[in-house]
Amino acid sequence: MLSTCNFDHNLISDKLYEFLNNGPYFKEDDGVRLESVRWVDNLSDTAMKLTKSQMQRLSSAGSLTHYFQTSETLSINFKLLALNNVQQPRMITGDDTWSDCEGDWSQRIVSWFHADQTWVYAESWIPPSLALQYQEQVSDRLPLGKWLFNGQAIELSPFKFVTLVPSDPIMQRVSFPMTVNNSSLWIARCRQYKIAEHPPLIVIEVFFQPCLDHFALISEEATQQENV
Repeated sequence: MLSTCNFDHNLISDKLYEFLNNGPYFKEDDGVRLESVRWVDNLSDTAMKLTKSQMQRLSSAGSLTHYFQTSETLSINFKLLALNNVQQPRMITGDDTWSDCEGDWSQRIVSWFHADQTWVYAESWIPPSLALQYQEQVSDRLPLGKWLFNGQAIELSPFKFVTLVPSDPIMQRVSFPMTVNNSSLWIARCRQYKIAEHPPLIVIEVFFQPCLDHFALISEEATQQENV
């Protein structure tokens, strides 16, 4: 294991603190992984009914980090929950080009939250060669988006999407007590980031209802401006 982040008890509730320190997502052998779900290419093919504004925001190619951190109406907080060494994930696209990639991948587990409510849960997998070259960025407590969208040459794959239900073992693993409405459906998206000759970095984000409600209020003009 590369490292495990210590959680700041002063910033989160007692119940959430206990869960984060004992939560099942730290079990490397639980057999439940976000990359194992069935992804689709279009939001319209998921089981979730979304507004036009929600679909525009979820499919926006721009930086989610930039969007949250430049919001003039909300204070969205970021938290690095864990940093682990893991076996190579199965590629979302089924591409086995990097199946012979040697060494453990680095896994970052993070969340975005507002007013004690989880908005986004995310898992990132960084291939060994990329993690070695960019050790400071990978271990940084800042969002990866600050590095990935900082003007460097990068190839982005199209998003893939999936709808997750509360009974899904994955959601039992990642949902936080007291911060998630268990009667809701959640939408997740996945994208690959290719930097130079390295295998692609994989990022999966799960959007919870408070975030989706906010996206529903975003105007089309604001979403288009974010894409620029």
